[in-house]
This record gives sequence, C-alpha cells and structure tokens, in this order.
Amino acid sequence: ATEGGLRFRPSHALILDIMLDSKNTARRYDAQSVRWREQLASVESLEALAAPDTFKGTLREYQCEGLAWLEFLRTTGLGGCLADDMGLGKTVQVLAMLERVRTQPELERLPSLIVVPKSLVLNWLAEARSFTPNLVTLDYSGTNRGPLREQFDDVDMVVTTYGTMRQDIVPLAERRFRYV
Repeated sequence: ATEGGLRFRPSHALILDIMLDSKNTARRYDAQSVRWREQLASVESLEALAAPDTFKGTLREYQCEGLAWLEFLRTTGLGGCLADDMGLGKTVQVLAMLERVRTQPELERLPSLIVVPKSLVLNWLAEARSFTPNLVTLDYSGTNRGPLREQFDDVDMVVTTYGTMRQDIVPLAERRFRYV
C-alpha cells in the first residue's frame, strides 16, 4: 500500500482488472495504469510479426502470430508460454524472437537461458546456427562448466540441460537473463 492508493506488480494487472470489472465500484487509474490497460486490451488485435531480415528462413503465418505474441509479452513485461503440438516450430519461433531482440540496439545485451532435455542441446545449437547465424550461442552442459559462466556476457543464448540447471541453480540464479 502507498499513500493514497494501492500498488501492484504489472503481472497482477489482468487479475485485478477482471476482479474490479466484476464489481460496481468507482475506480481511478493513474496514467501508467491507463497505458497498461490499453496495452493489455491490444492483445486481441495483435498482427502477425515478420522475422527480422537477419533470420534465415521463412516463418509460417501462425509462427508470425506466435512471434507477435512473444513481442507483446516482452513489451508489456509479462511472462508467458508459447505452447502447441510438437513439430509445429516453437524452436524456430523462439530463435526468431531472440534474433529480433538481438537486432534492437536500444536493448541491453543479456543472454537468454534455454533449458532442454540433454538429447536436444545439439539440436538447439544446430537450429540456431541454421536460422540465426548471428546469434552467439554457448553450450553450457557437460563437465567443467564453471569457466563457461564467464562467457555469459558475450553470448545471446545459453543452452543447458535440466540436470545442469538443477546442479548449477545457485550461480545461474545470480545471473541476469533476458529470458529463461
């Protein structure tokens, strides 16, 4: 609570808006809250977003819609999930999003942590080389990983396994990542 009102995290905005809409109570919103509500309302009219020119490949229409959804989540500061059936290209959509972020010079360079089953580490690295050759990647699996953490500031994508993340949760939790 703050003087003259309540303060909530942006991630609580949706639930609060739903709760308040179900009541007939008078409410006042500050300018930031009004902008936030407008952004949230805009999700229903998201237009498909093309991959950046540096992306090597062609996204299908539904993948461009997924890219728009991921961009919406980034610009609103919300977390979210991109989920659909296996084999429909979630990896490619995530790579397109990471490449989009990489090509925006106004954004601070931060690595993203990709956590996958051990059997998919090489697949993610190969897909990244194929579709996003300018994306700097790091294989953070196997033994002797400690020195690799010093390279995190120089890469765009760190690929690791569930087991490695569990073993290295303390040093990984101390790091800033754009996405996990």
